[in-house]
Parts: sequence; C-alpha cells; structure tokens
Amino acid sequence: MISGVTGATTGTNVEATGETGEPNHASSSFPVNSIWYVWTAPANLSMRFSTAGSALSTVTMAVYTGSAVNALSVVNTNAISPGILRSSVIFMASSGTTYYIAIDGLDTTVGGISLSWGINRYSSSRQFNFNGDNSSDFSVFRPTTGVWHTRQSINGTMSAQQWGVSTDVLVPEDYDGDGKTDTAVWRPTQSTFYILRSSNNTFFTRQWGTASDVPIQGDFDGNEIADFNVWRPGEGTFYVLRNNGQMIAQQWGISNDTPAPGDYDGDGKTDFAVRRTSGADAGVFYILRSSSGSLLTQSWGAGTDKVVPGDYDGDGRSDIAVYRESVRTFYVLRSSDGLLMGQQWGTTGDLAAPGDYDGDGRTDFTIWRPADGTFYFLSSLTSTLVVQPWGLNGDRPVANSFVR
Repeated sequence: MISGVTGATTGTNVEATGETGEPNHASSSFPVNSIWYVWTAPANLSMRFSTAGSALSTVTMAVYTGSAVNALSVVNTNAISPGILRSSVIFMASSGTTYYIAIDGLDTTVGGISLSWGINRYSSSRQFNFNGDNSSDFSVFRPTTGVWHTRQSINGTMSAQQWGVSTDVLVPEDYDGDGKTDTAVWRPTQSTFYILRSSNNTFFTRQWGTASDVPIQGDFDGNEIADFNVWRPGEGTFYVLRNNGQMIAQQWGISNDTPAPGDYDGDGKTDFAVRRTSGADAGVFYILRSSSGSLLTQSWGAGTDKVVPGDYDGDGRSDIAVYRESVRTFYVLRSSDGLLMGQQWGTTGDLAAPGDYDGDGRTDFTIWRPADGTFYFLSSLTSTLVVQPWGLNGDRPVANSFVR
C-alpha cells in the first residue's frame, strides 16, 4: 500500500510470482515475476508513476482498477522504451478511486525496483527545463548570432549554445526522452527540424512539413518523447511524425485558427486543439480529447488574445489560458475547479513567457521585457515578484515559442 500525491518506495521482484488470472502487463509481459502496489487518489490529478533508478533495467508497468486480479480494467500501460532506462505511466486519477500498479520484468528479468510517483509535470516544469531539475530555465535566443543563452533558474548556472539562424522557428522539447529539454529549431526554408540531443550532445535532423506550416511542440502518443509536428493552416490539419516513424494526420480546425495543443484531459498525451481567431465563434477553443476521442469546446477570451499554454493550478493538466496584450492580463480557466484565474502582468511591448520557474509544479505568470532584457514572473510558490535580468533587446525569449 502506498499513499500521497508524491512519494517513492523500493522493492524487488526476485522470487515474486504471477497470480492465477493475472493479465499480461503492457501486452508484452506474462506475469512471471510481478509485484503490486495499491494507491488511492486523494484528488482529481494527472499522475505519473515511474521506475527510474531501478536496478531492473527491463520493466513493464500497468495501472488497473477493479475488484479482483481476474476482473481488472486497464487504465494505462507501458513497457520500457529502447534506450530509456525507466518505465512510466501517466493517467488521470479520480479522487477516491483505488488503483492497482503492477510492475514486472520483461520475460523473466528480476532485480531491484524503484517506484516514484507525483503529479504529471509535462504541462508545467518540464517545459524549458534544460538541466532536468523540474523547473523552467531562463533562456533567450539571439538572432544575430544564433546563440541560445540559458540561465538555470535554481542554481544560476549559465550556458551558451550556438544553434540555428535568425529565420528559424524555436521548437525546444525533449526529443530524446532523457527528461531534459533539447535545443531545437525548425527551418522553414528546408521544412526541417534540427535538434541537439541533451543526452549525448549529438545532433540529428528530420525533414517534416512544408515551408508554410506551423511547427508545434507535443507528445501525441504519450511515450514521453516529443514527436515531430506541424499544423498546416491551408488544410486545418495536424501532421505528426512519431518517434517510431509512424505518421498521424488529423484534420482539425480551419485556415484562420491558431494551433493550441496541450494535455487538457491529463492522460499524458498531447491533444489536438485549435483556437478560432475570427468570425462568430472567435475565441473558442476546439479540443479533441485523446483519452476519449470526444470534442471539448470552450469560449475563452477574444479572437486577438494569445494562447499561453500551461498548468497554472498544478493538477497535471493543461489549462485553457490566454494573454490579452491590450490590457496585459492573463486569463486562465482552471481545469481543477472551472474557476477563472486572472492576473494583470506586464506593460505594453512585453512578451508572454510562461513557465514553472520556481519548480513547484505550477506555471508562473511571466513576461519578458525587451526594453531591459528582463524576465518578470509572479512566483506561484511564494506569491512574490521575481526579477531576473537575462538577454538583450532583440533577443527572443525561448518560453515565448509556445505562445501563439
């Protein structure tokens, strides 16, 4: 039995055995040496369970609900990914529901197991997190030199990395699955992603899309590795190239829409979403939930507002959020309780740059001021203003790359 919103425990599947009627976990592991944990959700939260740090290097994990081992319903499963030394599952937990977590070695593998759990941070502190410390870093791109200048938000360590040219589009994400944001650009003239892996400092390229496409960040298949994605305005279609080479094409939206992807249902997968910028339904979000395939529509803001994705209430889900430049105000519809969160922040000419800079699992209201090259954020942890000079006038704040 385990409990709490966050926690960790250790165990072993040495001498463990499967039970009669036990299902195959992750559709690839017969229950030969499985161990089980029981956890009851304390609130409605998008949760992540991980076996990172386990001595058992080939792990399958599955989460179930049900009343008996032979009468279980699958919530989510995952077998270890090639080259990724952990198995993890993300799912939307319902308050008061009891979940059964099964962990097994692939085939007959046995060894020590480390299990940790906490709120899914994909929509908050894993964004713009270049060093893997679960907090967004202060980072700007200097078009004149093609250099990314980054200051780690927790310890102040500074770095500079030349990557890209002035006309490139910034697309930072975790493309190699090591839990760190990779330095990455998309070059419209070549319709190509250029990615510098944080795991081993090597680079790779991937041609995807056409020159008029809009590159977007996201993990549409839920394996915690970013996919290569573009949205084609002329067709209103998302084109996703998964890490395994499979393509997904999803028509969603019309030509004047703005892509607004995020994990709005908390299942660990990016949802196809757009926001209408004009017409009778200007300001309406259209979201295709990956968990159920159902449509969610939500009118929020004016057509000229900017989409500022993030998890502002810390429940592990993307909130529907916009920034109105004319009044310099963030408007957030909290996914946890449906209430409005509004915050005036910034002055004319500022650029929205939301991220989780204090590392508490909630997106902070943040702007970057070109006039003085400074980040200003309202810490959700302390409710105080934090000022961090970083960059020069003419730079592009990396966190603004998610804002549309």
